[in-house]
Amino acid sequence: MAERKSARLIDLLTLLLTRRYGVELGEIRRLRGYPRGEDAFHRQFERDKELLRELGFAVVAREDADDSSATVYFLDRSKALLREIRFTPEELAALALARRLTAHLPLVGSNVREGLSRAGETALDEWATVGVSSLPAPAAAGKREESKLRLLERAVASDKRLRVRYRALGDSKALAREIDPYGLYLHGGAWYVYGHCHLRRAPRRFRVNRIEDVRFARRGKGPDFSLPRGFDLRRHVDRFPFELGPAAGGEAVVRFAPAQAWRVGAGLGRRGRVTRDADGSVRLRLTGVNPEALVTWVLGLGRGVQILSPPGLRKEIGKLARRVATLHRSGPHTGRKR
Repeated sequence: MAERKSARLIDLLTLLLTRRYGVELGEIRRLRGYPRGEDAFHRQFERDKELLRELGFAVVAREDADDSSATVYFLDRSKALLREIRFTPEELAALALARRLTAHLPLVGSNVREGLSRAGETALDEWATVGVSSLPAPAAAGKREESKLRLLERAVASDKRLRVRYRALGDSKALAREIDPYGLYLHGGAWYVYGHCHLRRAPRRFRVNRIEDVRFARRGKGPDFSLPRGFDLRRHVDRFPFELGPAAGGEAVVRFAPAQAWRVGAGLGRRGRVTRDADGSVRLRLTGVNPEALVTWVLGLGRGVQILSPPGLRKEIGKLARRVATLHRSGPHTGRKR
């Protein structure tokens, strides 16, 4: 409730600050957080004006004697207690660089553009130096990817169950499943949704660009599930796929060739016991991992990373690697279900 109130006040203040000649009431009504009813809106707007006045922003009205609906509201800057923010040339160049490097990211890019526009688009354009504008911009995400992320964002915010078709690594066809999305995050340049998979009856992490179709599983306004008590998405963002889902007993050994040894940094090294061979390769010994997820993860790392034990997993990754190679050579075929 407090967050929605703060967001509404910030949006109202931003709108008033960016319109020197006033804002009509109809435009204010379209801001997030205002009730739809006529009387409820006016009561809320009056309370918000009073709160802004207490914060040092004098909201005044300029009425039209002939048309009351044409009344506009603006800030009396002569009575404002806060000084206008002015950026140095170096700060403007840094903001222009941030806009350039994040513009391609769905969700994040639009939020960055919106936030930076409040700092003054014209000023940013003036300081988008040759060094900034000549940087190669990453490929923009398509509208389909953007709309997919928007739907996922709404589902996470409102606790709505999703029905998806997800194609896991090594599978030629997407598999239908329902998930309760607990969180959505950007990690390593890719978007992931983390939640409970009803097909596997366990938590899973899904890479968004492998979701071929997504929609709400149920109709209705209320939530479809509740977050587990004490759930914190930050505890799962830096977790590796093999740490999610059902774990098997015993030890798994993964070898990283010298050229791939850099992967066993502080984050991965804390997951198990690390030993180094004379040739510069690294062995990572893991316990209590999800064997299926470990196979998929190792295969995704490419050449130079292999499972040494147990023998069953070593055979499984060989089969999956051959299946992927065949898929790329001869076209789609029925893949392994996950």
